[in-house]
Amino acid sequence: MDFIKISKKNKENIYLWVGKRIFPIIQPNNIINKDNLIMPGYINDIRAAYSAADIFCFPSYYEGEGLAVLEAMCCGLPVIIRDLPVFKKRFCDGKNCLKARNNKEFIENIYYLLENPKEKNKIIENGLKTVKQFDINKIAVKLYEIYKKIVY
Repeated sequence: MDFIKISKKNKENIYLWVGKRIFPIIQPNNIINKDNLIMPGYINDIRAAYSAADIFCFPSYYEGEGLAVLEAMCCGLPVIIRDLPVFKKRFCDGKNCLKARNNKEFIENIYYLLENPKEKNKIIENGLKTVKQFDINKIAVKLYEIYKKIVY
């Protein structure tokens, strides 16, 4: 619901919600904001949605691993996420993302990135560095080293 509330308070920008509409209040007959919120549902190639965006805003209250955030970073988007404990180690406010505690802070951060291209580019560059840590080849080497220690 916060994503919808943010879009309603910031009508000068267009918001895109990609994926399932899992909450009953967000079903097609109950979309609260038709002015600047587009909800196409599931998209086969998520990179198409990311490439159409300027900022990835993720006001989730619970997240297990933050894969959607990493996907957005990988596609060169600056991310704004909720300040959750699960994000503390991987995502650093002002470095590879911006964090918000409430809708007002999400909106402030959106404007901040739109009005400060140098800061936006810094967040993007650091986000790309973050996702490089998860390169499959690097992970394979780490796993190999762990298995070597266990076996020998």
